[in-house]
Amino acid sequence: MTEQGHKDIERLIVDYPVPLKDGSVLSLQAVNWPKAFFVRGMTPCAAGEKKKAKCLYLLARHGVPRGTESKYFNSVTFFDHCVKLLHRQHKK
Repeated sequence: MTEQGHKDIERLIVDYPVPLKDGSVLSLQAVNWPKAFFVRGMTPCAAGEKKKAKCLYLLARHGVPRGTESKYFNSVTFFDHCVKLLHRQHKK
């Protein structure tokens, strides 16, 4: 993977302020898993299906155990963050 160049890796890894349990935030690099919803041949979405709706469906389908709700909401926030980055990248 690294032989393809730094720019290819940047698309897979994004800088993100990761919220921690204690309420603090740590600036880290995170795997851009939401991008899979936009890659043909990889997306779990059927033709015409909205990507965020599918993401929410998949998250909810696996259940949200009591006490982990913040992880669910943080996943949705991260999805939105990555979608914004993807749209900005396509505008260039």
